[in-house]
Amino acid sequence: MKEKKLFDINDIIHVNLKSILEENGTLVVLENNEIDFTMERIFTVKTNKQELRGYHAHKECYQLLYCLMGEIEVLCDDSKNQKSFILNNISKGIIIPPTIWAIQKYKSDISLLNVACSHRYIENDYIRDYEAFKKFRKNLNK
Repeated sequence: MKEKKLFDINDIIHVNLKSILEENGTLVVLENNEIDFTMERIFTVKTNKQELRGYHAHKECYQLLYCLMGEIEVLCDDSKNQKSFILNNISKGIIIPPTIWAIQKYKSDISLLNVACSHRYIENDYIRDYEAFKKFRKNLNK
C-alpha cells in the first residue's frame, strides 16, 4: 500500500479474489500475497436486512471487505467526498485504507460480510465519532 497517512475516496481498491469453478461448487481463495497488506485478523458479520453497521474509520488499519452471502452496500467517506460500493459477489471485494469513514447497509434478508484486517483489534485505532473523524483528517492534512 501507499505509505501516506491521509487517504481519500479514490484510494479504495477493488479486489478480485481467486475463484475456481468446480463441478460441485466454487472455491474462492484469499491469500496474503494477493492483497497489499498482511492479514492479522479476520472476522465475519451476519445480520438481517436493513441493518446498519460500521460507523467508524481506522487510524492505521486496512480492511478488505467481501460479501459471502446476500448484498451489502458500503458507504465510504473521506470527509469531502462519498462513494457507495455494492458487495454481492463472494469473489469481489474492496480494500478500505485507513482514514476513510465507512458504513455498511445490509440489503438482503440474511447477509454475511467477511473482513480481513491489517491489524489486530486495537480500540485506540478506531474513530467512532464522525466529528472527531473530520477533525482527525483536518489535523493530518496540516
